[in-house]
Amino acid sequence: MNDKPDSNPIQQTAASNLQAGGNIYLKIIQSATQGDVNQGISPDFSWKEICESMLKNVKALTSNLFTNRAGVSFELDDVYVPLGLVEKQIVSKQIKDVSPEEGSNIFREKITPIPHQKFFEEALKLGKTPRSQGRCIALTGEAGAGKTTLLQKIAQWVVDNNLGLPIWVHLGTVGTRTLSEYLIEIWLPTATANITPIIKEDFEKQFSEGTVWLLLDGLDEMTNPTEAQFISSLQTGWVASARIILSCRLNIWEIVQGRLSGFDVYRNLDFKPEQVQQFINNWFSKISKRETAEKLLLAIESPGKERIRDLIRNPLRCSLLCRSWQLGEENLPDTKAELYAQFIDAIYDEWKDWTPETFSTRLAAKRELNQALGSLAKRAIDEEKSRFVLNHDLVASELGEIDEPLLKLALKLNLLVLVGLDPKKPSKNIYAFYHPTFEEYFAALAIDDGHFFLNHKNQNYLPNYKEFGRLFSPQNLDYFAGQEIGTWTILSESDEQYHQLIQDNHKNYVYRIFEAQWKEVILLWLGREGNTKLIQQKENFIKSLLEFEDDCMGFYSFRAYFLAAEGIAEFKNCALSIEIVTQIVDWSLGYSEENPIAKAAMTVLPSTDDAIVYNYLNELDNSDENNPDDDPSIMRQNAITLAYAIMSGYNPDEPYEENSNSIHHPLKNENNYIKDTSEEEIDALIIRLRSTKKRISIINTALRLVDILPNHLLKKVVISLRECLRTDKFLDAPIYGNQVPAYENEFYRFKCSYLVLWHCAQNIPYAEFYDSWHN
Repeated sequence: MNDKPDSNPIQQTAASNLQAGGNIYLKIIQSATQGDVNQGISPDFSWKEICESMLKNVKALTSNLFTNRAGVSFELDDVYVPLGLVEKQIVSKQIKDVSPEEGSNIFREKITPIPHQKFFEEALKLGKTPRSQGRCIALTGEAGAGKTTLLQKIAQWVVDNNLGLPIWVHLGTVGTRTLSEYLIEIWLPTATANITPIIKEDFEKQFSEGTVWLLLDGLDEMTNPTEAQFISSLQTGWVASARIILSCRLNIWEIVQGRLSGFDVYRNLDFKPEQVQQFINNWFSKISKRETAEKLLLAIESPGKERIRDLIRNPLRCSLLCRSWQLGEENLPDTKAELYAQFIDAIYDEWKDWTPETFSTRLAAKRELNQALGSLAKRAIDEEKSRFVLNHDLVASELGEIDEPLLKLALKLNLLVLVGLDPKKPSKNIYAFYHPTFEEYFAALAIDDGHFFLNHKNQNYLPNYKEFGRLFSPQNLDYFAGQEIGTWTILSESDEQYHQLIQDNHKNYVYRIFEAQWKEVILLWLGREGNTKLIQQKENFIKSLLEFEDDCMGFYSFRAYFLAAEGIAEFKNCALSIEIVTQIVDWSLGYSEENPIAKAAMTVLPSTDDAIVYNYLNELDNSDENNPDDDPSIMRQNAITLAYAIMSGYNPDEPYEENSNSIHHPLKNENNYIKDTSEEEIDALIIRLRSTKKRISIINTALRLVDILPNHLLKKVVISLRECLRTDKFLDAPIYGNQVPAYENEFYRFKCSYLVLWHCAQNIPYAEFYDSWHN
């Protein structure tokens, strides 16, 4: 069966709505004929015209897929509201002795909010960036934060100011190729049909001369963005001479950044309240419905609508809400899942040409299509080499062929879009969901049981390693903390029995809760509306996260707990919400550089149920326990102050201390520091961490390891440092004499080793860490 794009009207309609990276055939001025390649390139041949022509199909707004049916088409500037950015600074991590009064001030992130225009003029045009001088830039943010839109604006800005040749690459379509292979095998043949050796040579020359701007959209949409082959292809060969600007979801960037240490990193800020208002007014002014804008703005300012006000600070979610109200919706959702559901319901309601010949009822069509799209999405996230670009065979297995009702309807409603032709099978189409977040939403619809995300059996006789969240606090004395974990030694002897249990059941266990691609699906699943059965399923799932025992001293148990904390922001009225938030806040008050648990807890505060957080912080702030003459009380009060700041939008995830004697390497070494780290240097640091007697040397060595540790050595570090976490050395606590400081320093080494292994656990799949831990 032939299913090329011109085979029927539905494909023609879908093809007109292609997203960036599609297989677009353009009419370009041709160069020398294949039969006479030695004549050189024709004077009429223009790389500038070619690049600009390729960009035309990138400039369309995603929202037009839905507004076009109503005869409304937005240009980029019609609704665009410039977002500010935050630059991630190069910072120092040396620790010095500080007084309690200085508290958490030394741990705050040095951030520089940058206005939109300043970013274009200074970072892009003048190259005033610390690491790459504007040549390698990463735009990060959550899904729907406006990363692609900003990249579109940059592309147009390059063209308007005649600054070079912008080449757009949708990374989800790259597959297993290196970037240079994709450019030669896919982009170039798409741009010009007649490729001669001279044209190919001249194309590479444009890179080596530094005139090319590579705009790489969606690093997170690749199958494995950490794949060494692709990452190295950005930094080697003729491609490396281009200016590179890529976009990536924040949670994926945190995983890959070690391999791309030469990039200057910027994060899109959310809309401010006045920008939300501006966006809504822009949207409805375009379609002459100012009264609808006024109603919507009035609704979101109503008491009790704090959650939706926060949700629509995200540009994508704000546009979904506008489109729903454009179609007649007059209610506000409370969770992300409800917002997507409301939007999709409105799309189905707009479907006018339903006929009983294809589906028995409109509702039946909706149910059948949602089920098929859910199954497709779930398989794509779990199985596919490219999660967000779907091949024909996969789509056909769930929705049928192009002329069958389900796929026809999915394309007609633009819930699926036609991306182009499969380079490996030119007679076959490739597809994508309207936006990656919709793939995640439909996957969430297809999941009924939390065991899909986590299937694990605990053994209650293990020590409660979550006590580290309290024991690692600087408000606790190392001597007494060491005594307490010494009592765990006998319990820990059961680890071997539990290890065997895990080994015996390993194949049946499921740990998607630790896989980055499933996090958003989990949150959307928790935010779904449902019957009593679904609510109980969600309660059981949250409980299983809180009780998860990893048999690896809690590294993954804490990760599960923090996921539960984020989940209750979507799962309203969860029975465990107060317990969870109280615990997270208590852990966060132990904030210090050597306490990764408290730092992670502090970071998650804005992502959990904020009403409960504020209530508990207010209660603590007004407590009689606050004593201005007591060091632990001062540290606790400083942590409370920091928690309030974080809840107001402050970001403390990267500590700094401006000391000219810092151990942090100077700027000139930043670009290639991590990738050039030798295994011998890591070995030397491990030996120092295990043997040094000085506390300041212990923490600085640990921080240095976290700073420079390459991914390929993570498992080696786990094996090398696990002995530092033995509890039996704390069984016999000395009562007096010189042995007391040595005992306390040993516990400090325990804490700092835990810090390094915590870093490893954030970057290694649970099963692999588990195997390394138990060898």
